[in-house]
Amino acid sequence: MHRSGTSPRVVLYLTGAPASGKSSTAAILGELFSARVLSYGALLAASPAIGATHPELRRQSSALVRVEDVRNLDDEMAHLVAGVDGHCVIDSHAVTLEPWGYRVVPFGPEDLQRIGVTAIACLYAEPADLVSRSERDRTGRPSASTAIMERHQDLQMSLALAYSHTAHLPVYFIRSDESPEVVARRVAHACGLGEG
Repeated sequence: MHRSGTSPRVVLYLTGAPASGKSSTAAILGELFSARVLSYGALLAASPAIGATHPELRRQSSALVRVEDVRNLDDEMAHLVAGVDGHCVIDSHAVTLEPWGYRVVPFGPEDLQRIGVTAIACLYAEPADLVSRSERDRTGRPSASTAIMERHQDLQMSLALAYSHTAHLPVYFIRSDESPEVVARRVAHACGLGEG
């Protein structure tokens, strides 16, 4: 990893299960490293085709967001990232908990290449901690048992590993059981953003 002189531009795909701390970590990375943060949830909520709040998306994902909506956003994401000169953090999870189970709308190999992902980080925590965090900040998140949250996290981690294999990039699985600032610094160090 290049660390001397000017550090190379990082396009970080930051993922993890719900309540793993993605949004907090992404915001801190944005502040610490002047990185542009692009949130799939926020962009989907702002889309005129969907017209929903972020909590509504969390509550009714598959009822509001069609697969083609995600594909269109993948195209938009490639354009948005291309327009950023510095570091970029993409806050996303392709696995959603639905009333009938789970839905996964993943990037394809060409999407990872078009978007220009250079690093992948997946946050994780004890499933019971994820349930506890989720209960403290519901904001539209469906209620989930420890077993459901564990399965959700396992699916998200498996997908991050698949992206890593497809893009020939390392993936960093980072515990998110400490403060968001500590977690953000761990991510930054692992993914080449810097020491913070």
